Amino acid sequence: MKTFRMNAAVVALTAVALTGCSSPFQVITETEFAASLGVDLSMMEILPNGVYIQDRVVGTGPELVYDSEIIYDFTGWLADGTEWDSRAGVSTVFIEREFGAIPGFNEGILGMNEGGTRLLVIPPDQAYGDRERQSASGVVIPAGSILIMEVTLDRVSPPDPAS
Repeated sequence: MKTFRMNAAVVALTAVALTGCSSPFQVITETEFAASLGVDLSMMEILPNGVYIQDRVVGTGPELVYDSEIIYDFTGWLADGTEWDSRAGVSTVFIEREFGAIPGFNEGILGMNEGGTRLLVIPPDQAYGDRERQSASGVVIPAGSILIMEVTLDRVSPPDPAS
């Protein structure tokens, strides 16, 4: 007799479908965004992971690739327009799969050029998922929230090809 193992996500989705319950996650295409955010999904590109991006300013400097040293500014909001954090002059090395706590942020800024500003709309599964978080500024980010971020790359120092 063969046994089959089902992935937990498949089990959960099946349970939702069978019971008619709705997901606790916000759905980007069903969300009404605060007008102050300037989110127009029809003008945005959607990445394979479900993150929507829109270049508000196209940079002309070096392109952000993994292992680049970067300095950036960002502001983050919830869909209702609540600002959950804003920082300027953040300095770090952009390392694949190890950078930051928001996977959708990583994918959303990859390929930007220095001097550019990009708007990101990040689905819950690419943000904090089913975990409630408190931002550094003290704002509670509810579980299942869509995150909206505007990111400006102030400096991109590509990796040294010799290393």
